Amino acid sequence: MRDDKPTLSLVVIGHVDAGISEKQIEKYAKEAAELGKGSFKYAWVLDNLKTEREKGVTIDISQWKVQTSTYIFSIIDCPGHREGYQAGFHQDRQTREHALLAYTLGVKQLIVACNKMDDKTVNYGEERFQKIKDEICAYLLKKVGYKPMVILFIPISGWEGDNMVEKCNNVPWSHGPTLLEALNNLTSPKRSTEKPLRIPIQDVYKIGGIGTVPVGRVEAGVVRPGIIAKFAPLSVRDLQRGYVASDANIQPASAVKSFEAQVIVMNHPGKIYNGYCPVVDCHTAHIACKFIHIKEKNHRRSGKVSEADPEYIETGDAALVVMEPTRPMCVEAFSDFPSLGRFAIRDMR
Repeated sequence: MRDDKPTLSLVVIGHVDAGISEKQIEKYAKEAAELGKGSFKYAWVLDNLKTEREKGVTIDISQWKVQTSTYIFSIIDCPGHREGYQAGFHQDRQTREHALLAYTLGVKQLIVACNKMDDKTVNYGEERFQKIKDEICAYLLKKVGYKPMVILFIPISGWEGDNMVEKCNNVPWSHGPTLLEALNNLTSPKRSTEKPLRIPIQDVYKIGGIGTVPVGRVEAGVVRPGIIAKFAPLSVRDLQRGYVASDANIQPASAVKSFEAQVIVMNHPGKIYNGYCPVVDCHTAHIACKFIHIKEKNHRRSGKVSEADPEYIETGDAALVVMEPTRPMCVEAFSDFPSLGRFAIRDMR
């Protein structure tokens, strides 16, 4: 296979025991069986932590690469077990929360793989598949923002490998592509190479004989030899996850004291007043931000102001809010750098 194929990031999400890790590879059965976890053999390659292998659930986030005829995929397997989520993520809402977070954080192409079609209660039945498809389209994807008509729904069995790489006879009623074909038909997103450099820092390593090595993803711009890198919001001495690297000579990134944000409350148990201080996940930053001023409520569809200076907002409301980070933080205007201007809010209480 060619090595010059474009690279796509593929995040695999799903509720607990949905089989999201089983879809990745079909080996490591012997090692899994030695710990009495033979039924989790297909997830074994991604579940690297000792705790994960003993419990049979994905807790950390694993990443590896796989090459197809069209793309090189960086596959990220996210935790689906309830114990791996803090307050704000509820088991009965996992699918909705996952879809919402994916859309909020910029994932615009979605493939829904309906796994475990081999289960005895389903037996590759079209009726069950259609019911799941209808529920997801009606109650989740439309409310989140995805367009169901452009989303592929694929019946598969990660355990048996059915309809993943090749067509199988167990689902003759399915006329769509296999999972592999669907992946190869994805569209490579446009890269913002013409914009100033922005690299959110994912991790920082201290390597003996080399020094400090920051690791991140180039979200905008191009890294060129000879540039002078600037790290924000503070100096390079304080470098940590959540910082942003940029070219010191071309519109460098900087800290913000406060920022205005368009907020949509998808799910909250009560009313939100000025002074509310949840955790905000923006690019790689994970920082508590206070609602300084709820400026206005807006109609979710038209964006027009429905109420100025409201006392509170609640589930279903859209609002313009002035937010203030409790620690130095880099945030950019969504129109300039979308990946650094979108965020998800989590109530950690």
